[in-house]
Amino acid sequence: MPNQSYENQSFRGELLHEINNFALDLALIDQTEETIQLICDRVRDITNAFYTALSIYNPEGNSTSIKQLSTTGTYFKTTKKRLKKKLTAFNIQLNDESLAALNIDSQDTFIGSYPLILGGLPKTVSSILDKMFNIGYTYGVSLNYGGKLLGTLLIGTHKGTEQIPHDILQIIANISSASLQKIETQVEVTQYQDDLKNLTKELVLSEENERKKTSEELDENVTFNLNLLNTLIQELDTSPESSDGELYNSIEKLLEQSIHNIRKHTFSLSPPVLHELGLEPSLEWLTDNISKETNISCVFKTDGTEKLIDAHIEVFLFQAVRGIIQNPLLNEKGNNIFVTSSTENQSIVIKLTVNFAIHLQEENQENNIFSQLGIFSIQERIKLLGGNLENHNTDDQQINIIFYTPMSINESTA
Repeated sequence: MPNQSYENQSFRGELLHEINNFALDLALIDQTEETIQLICDRVRDITNAFYTALSIYNPEGNSTSIKQLSTTGTYFKTTKKRLKKKLTAFNIQLNDESLAALNIDSQDTFIGSYPLILGGLPKTVSSILDKMFNIGYTYGVSLNYGGKLLGTLLIGTHKGTEQIPHDILQIIANISSASLQKIETQVEVTQYQDDLKNLTKELVLSEENERKKTSEELDENVTFNLNLLNTLIQELDTSPESSDGELYNSIEKLLEQSIHNIRKHTFSLSPPVLHELGLEPSLEWLTDNISKETNISCVFKTDGTEKLIDAHIEVFLFQAVRGIIQNPLLNEKGNNIFVTSSTENQSIVIKLTVNFAIHLQEENQENNIFSQLGIFSIQERIKLLGGNLENHNTDDQQINIIFYTPMSINESTA
């Protein structure tokens, strides 16, 4: 920006417009490093400075450390390359006086470079820097948000450059402070979301492990005993001492039915196919069973691509799909169901298309059909896994439910 007078109203208007654009650009950035880099670079351009440095405050150690340094000039850039690593790791302890000054909204203006990095350089070094880089004003801008100290913005200009007005520094401080607070909040939210995703993973796997344990106990203990009894009855039935074959036949049929029911429940609790072969084979098994046991035609198709899916995500998707297609509403009013599996941008996409034998609008089912299928509960749980769910009516007799879920929890947080 041209070095014009801050007293010129036209120049001040252009400057404030540039500051406004700076604020808008910051609002569009989500990444922490890009935000800090943008603050340093844009403040340097706006103030016509030859360097800006952003230091972040560490409340535990009452200190600041250089987070970003932005410069112009070939000689200074060369020096920066040599010092950047040291500066980045350079912490400056704050005494009570310095901390009190920074904890209020203050913009201090100094002559020369001695206050650089909060007076962290010896005066002899500062005098050399002043001559080497022709340093004029050094500004220390306190960055506070809601009474909380976040850091300090340091601005250095050449000799002969007009002093930056207090109100301009205050506007820059307010914008920079809000951006630093946004970064801090984003880090906290991201950590919270990661914790929730890990908790959801643990809960899903814990639920499934309990089902699997119950299923195995039923199969190993109860089914084994019933099979043994069935064998004994068969032996008794062929024995000469048997005088009531009809009674034994009834007991045999009852035991066979009990064995069948227990196996059916064990598969319902925790299908072995899900743990042994994975999600897609288990969905195929599920849809085949729905077709055999109900009046609904249920078909599963896959795109055939290899899908390496985390175990807790497979469990969640299987439980969600099973809960929907086994819903009594579909058994009563559904006609046919199509389930497809595909991939999109490192996510697995499960799509359910349900055709009804009724007209949803005529039976006042159009608006609450998804509520009855438990979609809203599933939506909340899938968000915690980094995915999302879409649902809509294709027409008066068809609905679509689409799951978009990362195949690994690491991909959802990348």
